[in-house]
Amino acid sequence: MKQISFSRRVIAVVGIVASAAVAAGCADNSGVADKPDSITDLTTSDTEAPPDPDAFAFGQEIRIRDGAIAPAQLVSIKDQDVVFVNDTAQAQELLFTNWVLEDGSTTSGAIPPGGSWSFRPVTIASITFALATDTTITGRLQVDPGAPCC
Repeated sequence: MKQISFSRRVIAVVGIVASAAVAAGCADNSGVADKPDSITDLTTSDTEAPPDPDAFAFGQEIRIRDGAIAPAQLVSIKDQDVVFVNDTAQAQELLFTNWVLEDGSTTSGAIPPGGSWSFRPVTIASITFALATDTTITGRLQVDPGAPCC
């Protein structure tokens, strides 16, 4: 009786497993969760709110609005100015809760209505801040190194 080599046995087993996988793919999908009929099934429903575009962004600008800071979370680049723009009708002041500015303070000072204030973070950091007049209105600034050089 002729012996079948080990490599031929491996090829035979691989062929059987592949055939079984193809057959399973063509079989009835009973018991399997329904797949969406179209891409619209994957979007938010009519009752769900769409994602808030002011919740998260990349860039160097944060806007102070009535009752909100937008975006609430900003990823910026170190060694570039981060600008806070006051879009409200009252002067606003920022209170940094885990950051000390270069001058040793933890507040921006008054930012007039329609005005802006900026600072330049020179290190990678995760900075949290709030409005001094309403500390429930908060924001986060993630300072990243930017693109690697060279």
